[in-house]
Amino acid sequence: MRSKTTMLKQLRPTLILALPIIASQVAQMLMGLVDTVMVGRLGVTPLAACAFANVLFNVPFLFGMGVLSAVTVLASCAYGSKDHAAAGRVLQAGLLVSLVLGVTFGLLFQFSEPLLPFFGQKPEINQAAITYLYLIGWSILPTLLIFTCKDFSEAHSNPWPPCWITLAGVLLNVFLNWILIYGNLGSPAMGLEGAGWATLAARIVTAWVLFLYLKKSPLLNVDLPRNWFHGLRWSEVASLLKIGFPIGLQLFAEVGAFSFSSIICGWISIEAMAAHQITLTCAATTFMFPLGLAMAVTVRTGQSLGQGLPHLVRPIASGALLSSLGLMSCFALVFAFLGQPIAAFFVNDATVIALAVQLLMVAALFQIFDGTQVVAMGALRGLADVRLPTLLIIITYWVVALPLGYVFAFHYHQGAVGVWAGLAVGLALVAGALCVRLAYKTKLMA
Repeated sequence: MRSKTTMLKQLRPTLILALPIIASQVAQMLMGLVDTVMVGRLGVTPLAACAFANVLFNVPFLFGMGVLSAVTVLASCAYGSKDHAAAGRVLQAGLLVSLVLGVTFGLLFQFSEPLLPFFGQKPEINQAAITYLYLIGWSILPTLLIFTCKDFSEAHSNPWPPCWITLAGVLLNVFLNWILIYGNLGSPAMGLEGAGWATLAARIVTAWVLFLYLKKSPLLNVDLPRNWFHGLRWSEVASLLKIGFPIGLQLFAEVGAFSFSSIICGWISIEAMAAHQITLTCAATTFMFPLGLAMAVTVRTGQSLGQGLPHLVRPIASGALLSSLGLMSCFALVFAFLGQPIAAFFVNDATVIALAVQLLMVAALFQIFDGTQVVAMGALRGLADVRLPTLLIIITYWVVALPLGYVFAFHYHQGAVGVWAGLAVGLALVAGALCVRLAYKTKLMA
């Protein structure tokens, strides 16, 4: 009874912190969703090209985001122990790593055209996607800067201002899409390329405004470095990479699996690729809710350790897991019973809509597993326990889920539905494994 009371007591501050983080994560996701919806009006080929480009974008981008999530872990510990100088050095290290990763990935995309045929997509998709891919590829740099600044602010239990700034960036993206994709207000109609320019511009503006907010905020300014170009310790960069690199590999393995499943769907047909993109966009959007909850759990876990209160970790994680269970059950019902109108919102092609409805039914089945695994992972990250979970994720996705999906799709002739069935099995396995790991780690702290 006492443990239940402690769990409920700890749940409230977790949810208060999680709400704006969720809104901010959904806002970032909405940029891709907006592109998908607005480009989908142009036809199946532009939609498939947008899907293919975003698949290639998401793998290095989410790897970088995983690396930089160490900013949350380290800054929350520094904030919990009231070490202002250490918090500032964490931000310096995070911004430096953001710049290096952003430029590296931007250059990688800039010279990616000769590599596109190796992914086995239709030539018309490669041709339609290339300019959009260049533009969103360079948008990785401002997006990583956004996440670094946002993570730093959230680690100080200050999530709302970054949330509003990010939402404003989404609205700017919608407005610029309306101008550049369709040719409004005297602009030429640029189609998919216009969506790329709009996304790049919106992310640059958002990053700049968010950095200015950090400099002007009285709450955060006390932890900022007095001189941005001096005082950085390379040990801080090493500490960030020691925690962040395995987290980056976790996201690389997971998102890489979903991205490779997109490529497999492209081998099946353009319609399968388009339906897969619709379903993946929906699943990724609902995933932002437990992801935001997981980020709040990471912050609260780190702060509890910094304050010398490790016994609070288990009730914090338990309450978040129960909240995720209820939330993702609701999303599962939405996917199961509203698949038709959801798919029709994205595209007018009857074949794509019918296939997307089937895929959304499979996505409904793994909503609970998806929410459980990300919240458990968030708690483990707050404990800086990242190596074994990384190995578990790599095995479940790449040794089990993808091969199983390929077998279902081609040997049992289930097509894109078979690919998603394999992913569902992988999510169920990784959710169970991470919960067992979390139970073991928190039992030692109780």
